[in-house]
Amino acid sequence: MTGTGRRVLTAALGAAFAVLLFAVLAVAVSAEPVTGTCGDGVFWSLGDDGVMTVSGEGKMDDYDSLSDVPWSDLHASIKDVYVEDGVTTVGRRAFDYCEKIKHVSLARSVEKICDNAFSRCYALEDIAINGHVKEIGKEAFCDDDKLYSLYLGRGIEKIGESAFESCRALKSLRIPAGVTEIGRQAFFGCTGVTTLTLPSTLVILGEAAFGYCTSVESVTLPASVGEVPDYAFFNCAELRRVILDEGITSVGEEAFLGCTSLELIYLPETLEEIAPFSVGYYYRYGYHRTDGPEAAAAPGTPGDDYAEENGFPVIVIDRDHLCASRCEFCGKCLDPSCRYWSCFEKCPGHPFPIEGKTGTVNWCIDEGGVLTLRGEGEAGPFKAGKAPWYPYKRLITRVEVGEGITSIGNYAFWGLYNAEEVVLPRGLASVGAKSFFGCESLRSLSLPDTLTRIGDYAFAYCTSVTEVTLPDGVTSVGRFAFYRTPLESARLGNVISVGDSAFDTGGTLKEIELPVTLTTIGRHAFGYAYTGGGFDRTPGFLITGTPGSAAREYARENGFAFVTTDWTFPFTDVSEGAWYRDPVTFAAKRGLFGGVTETEFAPREKMTRGMFVAVLWRLDGRPDAEAGGEPFTDVKPGSYYEKAAAWASENGIVRGVGEGRFDPDGGITREQIAAILMRYADHLGRDVSGRSPLDAFPDGGSVSKYARDAVSWALDGAIVRGVRTDEGDRLNPRAGATRAEVATMIMRFAERVG
Repeated sequence: MTGTGRRVLTAALGAAFAVLLFAVLAVAVSAEPVTGTCGDGVFWSLGDDGVMTVSGEGKMDDYDSLSDVPWSDLHASIKDVYVEDGVTTVGRRAFDYCEKIKHVSLARSVEKICDNAFSRCYALEDIAINGHVKEIGKEAFCDDDKLYSLYLGRGIEKIGESAFESCRALKSLRIPAGVTEIGRQAFFGCTGVTTLTLPSTLVILGEAAFGYCTSVESVTLPASVGEVPDYAFFNCAELRRVILDEGITSVGEEAFLGCTSLELIYLPETLEEIAPFSVGYYYRYGYHRTDGPEAAAAPGTPGDDYAEENGFPVIVIDRDHLCASRCEFCGKCLDPSCRYWSCFEKCPGHPFPIEGKTGTVNWCIDEGGVLTLRGEGEAGPFKAGKAPWYPYKRLITRVEVGEGITSIGNYAFWGLYNAEEVVLPRGLASVGAKSFFGCESLRSLSLPDTLTRIGDYAFAYCTSVTEVTLPDGVTSVGRFAFYRTPLESARLGNVISVGDSAFDTGGTLKEIELPVTLTTIGRHAFGYAYTGGGFDRTPGFLITGTPGSAAREYARENGFAFVTTDWTFPFTDVSEGAWYRDPVTFAAKRGLFGGVTETEFAPREKMTRGMFVAVLWRLDGRPDAEAGGEPFTDVKPGSYYEKAAAWASENGIVRGVGEGRFDPDGGITREQIAAILMRYADHLGRDVSGRSPLDAFPDGGSVSKYARDAVSWALDGAIVRGVRTDEGDRLNPRAGATRAEVATMIMRFAERVG
């Protein structure tokens, strides 16, 4: 080979190596979160899993174009968005054209969703907009054509122009009380909406607000609107019934043009003006009359005149007789605008039994409120609120599922909030998604040993259940299966797979033993509580398992304490009957602090400030401290409390003793512990408003001024209690705290506050 050839080959190999190295480096870099700022004090972070978190305090920035957004090059990578507590707005165009976003979670602090914030998010399927949001901006969710579920909280006042235009997948649309303004074309082209409810607080309704909502069947416009604007329900082809409440004064141009199925419109006596061709016409190279409608109007009113002039039949009926749905037994009208009403509220004499059949299952409700299912195969699946017994949910206090039924389908007992007991048969193999969702009166769960699968959200919001035992045959527990079910204990049998947030109980579950069979654990499955502002760790959460198991790895990755199943209590100087035995066990299992030797705990020894802050740091999962806290001059580099002191200082949990000193070797007093714990609780976002009077103790007045609120708070939460002396109970606020007392206060804190 010539010299030139060798040089060419060497250059080619070098270039190839450089490309390969760049690719490797790119992969390595992509594994790290991409971060930046998106407002004054507001920050964003995008992980390699596609989860974007927006955190901080205040408003997000607004952007004029897609290229201005800090993550403009990462639009295709964003799958989930979590806006955490403290952020007050979602900025203009912040997530416009993020085509792969499927899930959005907004903290309670968010007050406004600005223009185009989530427009053209073509994969977004559902959104819950909490009651703290007051305004939804122009085109905020425009063209989100897979958005099928929309929850609007009661605090919303204004829905902007084209806010939900062309959200074609929406089926039900309930505008909550409190909304005063719906902008122009706000829901234009929402062709899937079949049910529409408008509140009596609505004052301004924009032009074409519900134009081309081609599946809406009936609508009542409240008197508060005053005027029906131009094109309000233009080309709503399936609209059959329109009721204009007394107080409506005008109907604008082409307000109901193209409503070719309209059968009845109630025109109130207060109506003063109705525009030509606004009702009973469609346009196709000119205006043409439809076959209907009948006009319910009082004689001599503008409504009566309009009907006569246009040749529509006029019927004279009272407003109260316009009833879309009546009880089949008593004939009383059921309000169609409130889908949660049952006829029992207006017809208490309903005969029993109430019974029917769905698939291969017969069902019956007796006069005692017992719902019985008999048959074979699967009960369901259903859509939300579509189980045939759902209209009678207020009556049902007990559910009995007979043998032969092998599966309870999706939404089967969803929302039966008065059901206190459920009897499930041997032979039942699976419980479907949201099958017991919201059964808030259910006191206990007895699951048959034939059960193998529990679906997503199956027992979510069963808010009276405090313990559960999974049979050994259960192999799979779905996502959010026990979400916000306040379990205090859970036994998992031989489960193999547990989904995301499956045991997010809101912090009531403090520890769990995970079986060796468990190989797949979803994100935040244990030890977390989702608060709307993100996932909060449960301080001191403990996992028991076997070495080398998935349980051990989950504990390591999430910074949770871990002990093996064969752990035994090691301290010989703590008797079984000692008042501090359980607190010492709590602290030792979690590695918060050990003994002075392998077998001695020394419960009566005094605790130092360095020891205490190290305990709290371990309780929090041993987080790394960042630059920001005031460094203490007397904290020794490499000491066991160095990282803990830096973390506590950075987060405002400790403040030192003055002159830049922490005094790590100084004894810690009971009032200092109360002050530090209160600051830590505030750091965790917990409520610290509770107070108990200090003057209940003879020495209450001796509490230092800086600690009075904290000691009062600690007394209210029973974290600190009086010390019994020969002269009665005392606070002893400035006395040193023993290791046993600290273990006790930390355990109470974790149980009551953490």
